[in-house]
Amino acid sequence: MWAGVVIAGIGALLQLAVWVAGAVGQPLRTVALSIASTGMVLAWSGVLVAREAARLSIVATEAINARHQRVGTLAGPVIFLALAIIGVGSIAWIVRAVAKAQRQAIRSTG
Repeated sequence: MWAGVVIAGIGALLQLAVWVAGAVGQPLRTVALSIASTGMVLAWSGVLVAREAARLSIVATEAINARHQRVGTLAGPVIFLALAIIGVGSIAWIVRAVAKAQRQAIRSTG
């Protein structure tokens, strides 16, 4: 569990460093935004690891494990896949929209 907390902390510090640099007036270029994005992934991953470690330490019994195995074969994978496709599609749309807006801004100023 502590590994997850440490990973989340490192991710949060990476993000904080980039956003503070941007707040004081430094332009946020591709490298800085990549570092912030990596920090976000680390923060979310660390939080998920810590949460799952805490959850599994509480509910790790034979009855619960048997129920999870039975339920996991029903509709769980289908629902997960559908939500994953929606999530990835939303992120792709946002990245595409931002890239298009940046290209238009560059054309209008240059």
